[in-house]
Amino acid sequence: MLLSPLRDALQALRSRKVSARALNLDELHLLEKQGNLLRPGALVLAGPGFDPTRVHGNRFSGRVVLSGEVYASSLSDVELGPDVVVEHCPSLRRLTVGARSLVRNSTVDCTATTNFGAGTVIRAGLETPGREIRIWDGMTLEAGEQYLSDPILRAQVGKLAKSLFFDRSVLCDDVQVIDSSGIDQVFLGPGTSARGVLRMENCTTLSSMEEPVRLGPGVQLRDTILQWGCEVDSSAQINSSILLEHSGSERQALVSESLIGPNSIVGGGEVTACFLGPFVGFHHQSLLIAAWWPEGRGNVGYGANIGSNHTSRSPDQELWAGEGTFFGLATAVKFPANFQDAPYTILASGVVTLPQRLALPFSLLLDEPLDTAETRGLNRVVPGWVLRENVYLLLRNEAKYQARNRARRHSFDLRIFRPEIVEKLWKARVLLANIEGKPVYTKADIAAVGKNYMLEEDRREALATYREFLRYAALKLFAEQELDGVPCDAEWLRGLFRRINLDYFSLEQNLVAYLEEERRIWTASLRAKERDDHRGAVIIPDYETFHRPAEEDDFLLNKREGLDQLLEKIRRKVPTIS
Repeated sequence: MLLSPLRDALQALRSRKVSARALNLDELHLLEKQGNLLRPGALVLAGPGFDPTRVHGNRFSGRVVLSGEVYASSLSDVELGPDVVVEHCPSLRRLTVGARSLVRNSTVDCTATTNFGAGTVIRAGLETPGREIRIWDGMTLEAGEQYLSDPILRAQVGKLAKSLFFDRSVLCDDVQVIDSSGIDQVFLGPGTSARGVLRMENCTTLSSMEEPVRLGPGVQLRDTILQWGCEVDSSAQINSSILLEHSGSERQALVSESLIGPNSIVGGGEVTACFLGPFVGFHHQSLLIAAWWPEGRGNVGYGANIGSNHTSRSPDQELWAGEGTFFGLATAVKFPANFQDAPYTILASGVVTLPQRLALPFSLLLDEPLDTAETRGLNRVVPGWVLRENVYLLLRNEAKYQARNRARRHSFDLRIFRPEIVEKLWKARVLLANIEGKPVYTKADIAAVGKNYMLEEDRREALATYREFLRYAALKLFAEQELDGVPCDAEWLRGLFRRINLDYFSLEQNLVAYLEEERRIWTASLRAKERDDHRGAVIIPDYETFHRPAEEDDFLLNKREGLDQLLEKIRRKVPTIS
């Protein structure tokens, strides 16, 4: 059975017995004396903890169960739980409110039977029909990918969506709805806070007291599901989408027909028909359309235009982004594009890419025209540049993601040098090693370069860099298995050692070699940061006054401390090491 906290909550509501009694004459007279108006046909009942002295200046119609404090509001067919506070609400209708909730200066309704956004269709990585996914409240990234190829799962989701229809809006326990209008057909989970919401229609928040959902001023939501810990603020608009746990949107962002993965934030730009994985940084005015990016962990810079409708072509093309792809300032990516075999690649500022499939990991794409007949209009690709020149960025991001991961229902392997990335690195090295003899290479020479050109000097440096980091990755995976118990397929790892001509030495030799590799990586990271410091000081007069030098960088200090801890781990494993 599919995970669905919404289904469980609605089943409990359907089967519950409301503890309510009729009001006596004294209570009715007191309500009238305190300015309350019961419209013809109204049935007002006393719920748990009802106190008529706390009900003033209201209008009641339909069936109303009173509890808590109710002031200057209009209620029609409403059930209030214990210790609820309702103040200055122009209209509350067809609504169930849980214990200790606060509804102030807001309108909440249920104008039609609803399933609170479950079953809404998103277009995952493709604007036109063909890759539709129906969302549900307990959805995960893995289940979203599985949906496309699993007819049984699709049938289960369709059945679940039909079972969730309900005829009332629901505010669970400890919900706050303040200064919000147009709240219609909603299920707000425990601890949800909605302040200044402009519109919310056919939506679910899977909130909890430990992981509350927070909605801020000017927000507009329609046909949308927000999972645990999500935050939507500052006039963001979200339509027909799902935000997985601890993701969010802010700063007037527009999100439609998309899945936003855990720990990803969309701010200030537009995301349409996308399937985004974890830790995607999207904090500026940019465009991302029709992107299939389940691995996430990348960044979209200011002014980036990544979308199928920025050309004259029909919107039936798409982008498959690679893990950790960094789309720089004002980049433009022409579709179709596939960077999945080029993880942790950086598109430098202003780069305009042609439709292509790039398969060289950790590359840099530069807008550096080379005026020859075969390279005219192409960008320059520098394979392995990120490893060689900016490993500081990679390892800092890896540590940052591990520290900031708040997802409880997803399990991510946030290591950069894990087997699937290592295999892509190996494959690229083999491709580069099998060509030589030209000053410049294009797709006609090696398909992996995509619609770019590669210089011979860049090829040679990439071969050395790839080999260097394949050695590092092999020793790291070996050490993680021996020291920390992180599982790794033994046959695959031995095969990797053989492929890179690294003898499978003794436990002691391999661990010592790994320690030396980590020290080398730390030194490379330090030098990368020092280069940035030097450049900044040359350009900005007071740079050194307001920027921490490399020797005080928090990441580098932690990394250096980690080297000492690694040495101690190795000594405990192999006491003979000095």
